[in-house]
Amino acid sequence: MTADEWQAVFAGAGLVVTAMAALLALIQLRRYIEEREDAARPFLVVDYNFRSILMMIEVRNVSGAVASNIRLSVDKPFESHMAGRADVLNDLFSDAYRIKQLGPGRSIHWTFDRAPDYYAGDYPRNYEVTASYNDPRLLRRLVPWKIWTRKIPVRYAETFDLNFEQWGQANADVDYDDKNWNINHRNETRVEQIARGIGKIVDALEEANDTPRQSMPIARRGRR
Repeated sequence: MTADEWQAVFAGAGLVVTAMAALLALIQLRRYIEEREDAARPFLVVDYNFRSILMMIEVRNVSGAVASNIRLSVDKPFESHMAGRADVLNDLFSDAYRIKQLGPGRSIHWTFDRAPDYYAGDYPRNYEVTASYNDPRLLRRLVPWKIWTRKIPVRYAETFDLNFEQWGQANADVDYDDKNWNINHRNETRVEQIARGIGKIVDALEEANDTPRQSMPIARRGRR
């Protein structure tokens, strides 16, 4: 091969290397953008929440971004021991209901049943629920190259398995003996006793201030 031919080969090889480096840089940039979007996107979690013996279904925004136009669905109808609660939840987890928005760190929950009654009954042990929602800050076109179409918010969806069986034998923060009520009642009683004691002290001070002062008589000097 002549010098010109070798020069052409090296030039072509250099062009290939440059193109591969550019492609790799684009791939890395795309991954970086996706990671940044994932870190900044809203993220909702649907799970059980227990308050004393009450079992609730909670939707919580665990991210730092607002989620909007939230839709909830479930794979089978909810069943509950408490009258009317299943109907309420089945309406919430349907196409007829939307949560307009849920801010960062905020949650919303609905009473489902009493945990002991549900555990003792013949009810489903798991529900598969799906939460779909928008990121109102991130807008994209359905077809990227159709630049004349309107941009819409990016929509996400997560599915969760609400498995009650895993909580059946767990030590939950329950209050079967009204422990919290008893503690609050004792604290209120102590505050009332302190208030009564302070009131007695104030009454004693006021009584002391209202008592006329008795001055000592001054002996007059006799004339010589």
